[in-house]
Amino acid sequence: MKARDIQLPRQYDFEDGELADVVLTPVQRLFVETRQAEAIGALVTIQLDPANPQKFIQDQAYWTGVKDFCQELLNIELE
Repeated sequence: MKARDIQLPRQYDFEDGELADVVLTPVQRLFVETRQAEAIGALVTIQLDPANPQKFIQDQAYWTGVKDFCQELLNIELE
């Protein structure tokens, strides 16, 4: 693992296999899967308020980010 030249926000470059030791426990995996399911449910039920379309866009972006991040966490041990 090597720190990138750009330090704010701090980022690292990972070599192949460095994330292989990162495994979610069964309880952690269930928590992430539950959170992902909540995000998907929220995305399905977002209502558009014509008086405030910006809120719809913000909510959609937030829940999409939560869903995608959960998927990234679940994919770590599969790579």
